[in-house]
Amino acid sequence: FTMNQSRLFNRGNAPRSPRYFYRRWLGVVVAPLLLAALGVAPAYAGLKDSLFELDGNATEEGAVSGDDWSTLTLMTASAVPRSTGIVADTVPAVFRSGSKDTEDISNWRYDLGSSPPKDDIVHAYAVAYTATEQALNGDLLIYFGADRKAFSGTASLGFWFFKQQITRSDSTRGFVNAATNTQATHTEGDTLVAFEYTNGGGVSEVRVYTWHNNALVLKTSFGLKATSTPGVYCDAETNEKICGSTNSSRINLATSEAVEAGQFFEGGINITKLVGLDNCFASFMATSRSSDTTNASIKNFILGSFPVCRLSVTKSCDTSEYQASNDTILFTVKGAVINDGGGPLTNI
Repeated sequence: FTMNQSRLFNRGNAPRSPRYFYRRWLGVVVAPLLLAALGVAPAYAGLKDSLFELDGNATEEGAVSGDDWSTLTLMTASAVPRSTGIVADTVPAVFRSGSKDTEDISNWRYDLGSSPPKDDIVHAYAVAYTATEQALNGDLLIYFGADRKAFSGTASLGFWFFKQQITRSDSTRGFVNAATNTQATHTEGDTLVAFEYTNGGGVSEVRVYTWHNNALVLKTSFGLKATSTPGVYCDAETNEKICGSTNSSRINLATSEAVEAGQFFEGGINITKLVGLDNCFASFMATSRSSDTTNASIKNFILGSFPVCRLSVTKSCDTSEYQASNDTILFTVKGAVINDGGGPLTNI
């Protein structure tokens, strides 16, 4: 047969608004994994701009441009989502003692059940945007968060972004690479963002790690305008490349549940500036830890899909026509390869 026509589209470069991608990409599922920030003029070149409301609450304010967690639709951890959005901990699980961030995923094990309230994550959040505002130069901005059953004392939360599609296996109490259906392992470039915040909700410390040469390597570490009170705190020295925020009073979550001060946490990171250019992540995990050191045991976790980069392929055989001259059939085949994620794709 003859391949009559094949077209390649890169719709990730099309001039669309964030709201267009928000609805186009997610459809009936949940908020976007990747929203292209085209045609938007941020207030300044940082994370607290008009893409997302990083403000210590989960509610979208009508007078403020940008999305918030209340814009997103609740998902369950057992679903196979096209995006993370908001994931509920419907089947709670707790890491076994010895499962640490410094270990490969292949060494992580867990049991079903809940953690103590201050370590028990109820919902996890993740959403990403590609900014095209000139100062950000197409950087990938990721916003993430978690809320817990209770808040007391100093707390530590970790947010993993995996290159591979990592899923949990309740039958083996371990983790699986969904693409190969084999035991999951870390991939070069997996990223961990670890926050510590103090009693009362003040964000005091953040560390960014990457998995490099089969080890967890510290990329950068700094305080976020350390204070003893809740609020939104960013690192001014890096032009707001990373921020953390907790709620200072009782708020309603996007799920309509109410939480007290300090139970809700959200953060943001300019992953391009702090980690590098290879930002095609496939899954996301929020974790609670017993302390702010990576050698501490991981407690509770919520895992979800996070397909920042993706493509979809269509193919149709529209017509077939018998060729009497050479006794063959000529098929007309049409197709499209569509970049409906947020990063450039190569070697297609």
